[in-house]
Amino acid sequence: MLTKQLFSLLKTNPILHPTVVRQITVSNGTITMDLTGFPWWLPSGDANSKDTMSATIEFTSVSRANLTGHCLNRDVFCEDLDTFEIFQLDQVSWNKGNISSVFCSEPVRDPISVFAALEGFLMESGCPFDCSEFFNCGETINGFVDLTKSASFEIAKGPSAICDVVSEALAQQGVRHTTTRSENRFATGYMIQWWDGYFICESANFSYHNDTH
Repeated sequence: MLTKQLFSLLKTNPILHPTVVRQITVSNGTITMDLTGFPWWLPSGDANSKDTMSATIEFTSVSRANLTGHCLNRDVFCEDLDTFEIFQLDQVSWNKGNISSVFCSEPVRDPISVFAALEGFLMESGCPFDCSEFFNCGETINGFVDLTKSASFEIAKGPSAICDVVSEALAQQGVRHTTTRSENRFATGYMIQWWDGYFICESANFSYHNDTH
C-alpha cells in the first residue's frame, strides 16, 4: 500500500473521471472515502494502462463536518468528485491571523450594516460558515440587534481577518471599540469543500496498492 499526502497529490494529479465514491465511513473523528475508477493518481503512463483501480482517502482529526445528502447519496447524472476541493486553512483569506475578539464600548447605530459587511466577506471568501459562527448572539438578526443596543459588549470573535472586517464596519459608523488578539488559531489543517458540504481536518492521506503491472 502506497500513501501520499492528498493536497500535494492533487497539485500534480488532478481528479479525472470516472471516479466513484463507493463508501463513506465516519468514525472517531475520521472520515474515510473508498474510491474506484480511472487511476488518475498514478503517473500518466501507468494510469492509461489500467482500466479501473481502487483507492482510499482518510481524513483524520476532523473537527467540523457538514456532509449533506448530496455528499452521501450518489447522483447518477453527476460525477461523484466533480466539485471536490481541498484547501490549506492557513492560506484561505477568511482564516488569516490568530483568534481575535471585538468589543464595543457603546451601542451600534446601524447593526444591520455591520452584519451585512461580514456576510458579504464570508460569501466572497468562500467561507463555509455563516455569521452566526462569529457574531455574538448572531443566530438570529433580532438577537444580534438586541445585543448591539447594550452599553458594552463583545460583538464578534474569530480569525483576525473576520474581526478586521467587523472593526472596519464599526469604524465607518464611529463606534468606539477595541480588538484583542490571542496566540491561538481558529482552524488549522485542511478544509474540504464538496458539493454543498464541507469538513475540516488536520490531515488528509491518499492510499492505494502500488501494483502497476
